This record gives sequence, C-alpha cells and structure tokens, in this order.
Amino acid sequence: MSSLADSSEATSQEDVYLQFYRYDFENFPEYQQGLQQVFADYLIQYNSNLQPGQKELSEISEIESSTKNQLTLQAKVYFFCEKTNEILNLEDYFDWKKNFESKIEEVTDHNIETDAPYSSNYEKIVDLILNNKPVPGIKKIPEVILDEATASKHELKERKKPWEKENKV
Repeated sequence: MSSLADSSEATSQEDVYLQFYRYDFENFPEYQQGLQQVFADYLIQYNSNLQPGQKELSEISEIESSTKNQLTLQAKVYFFCEKTNEILNLEDYFDWKKNFESKIEEVTDHNIETDAPYSSNYEKIVDLILNNKPVPGIKKIPEVILDEATASKHELKERKKPWEKENKV
C-alpha cells in the first residue's frame, strides 16, 4: 500500500467531513469545468424527456434552483472524492454539518454574551467619579477603620507542616 492510502485510512470520517466543508471548490478548475458539463448533460437529458406542455430549457440559468443545488452538490462530492481518494456519505455529512454548525453558533453566541457592554453614558460616569458622587448600580462599601485594640486575638496554635517535628517539652 502507498503512504497516501495509509494516511487516508488513518483519517477519521469527521476529518473528511471537515475537509469537504472547507474545500475551496471555487478555485478548483477541474470542478468548475466538470460542473458546466454536468449542467449541459442535464439540459440534454431534460430536453430529451420532455412531456407534452413542458418548456424546453436552453440555458443553465433556466434550471430550477433546487435541481441546480442538487447537481452542484453531487458534482462537489464526485470531484472531492476523486481528488482526495476519500469516501463521503451525504446523509452522514449533512447530519455532521448540522451538528458542527450548531456548535459554531453556540461558541459565537457564548462569546457575544461574555463581552462586557459599554456604557453609552461614559462621560457622565467619568464626571460622577471625578466629583466624588455615587455611581448608580455600584455597591457602596462603608468606610470602617479597625482598631487593633478592639480586634480579637487569635487563640489557635499555628498548624505544623508535615515535615516539621513537634517538640514535646
């Protein structure tokens, strides 16, 4: 076996899905040419099986968007599998993609929630602080000065560390 086959066996299916998800089909000339050929073949097939009353299609832009999306997806899978020597199951891929995108949304939603909101009254708050006025929403901490004479004395002995020996007198 070649090292390419060994490495492809070692990759998990999730890695294959992620690779397909991120694959740059727009800059893949074989895919672009192949997709145009798929559309042309579809037009020929469609026009050869016309039912009475159906309109003949002459341009790719006349193909229904759902059909066009399906053909595009099938072409992507075919060219991806040819290029990478990987196997891609579309149903499993869509399940993975739904789960993957929901995780991305959770992460981005979580990041949005944790960002501190900026106050629109920034100048007013600065003015309150500079003039020693209370800022609304901030807890007032009383100024208490502790006197050492009134403070209680600690009565417990300091704990010995495990490596220190206790001296018995």
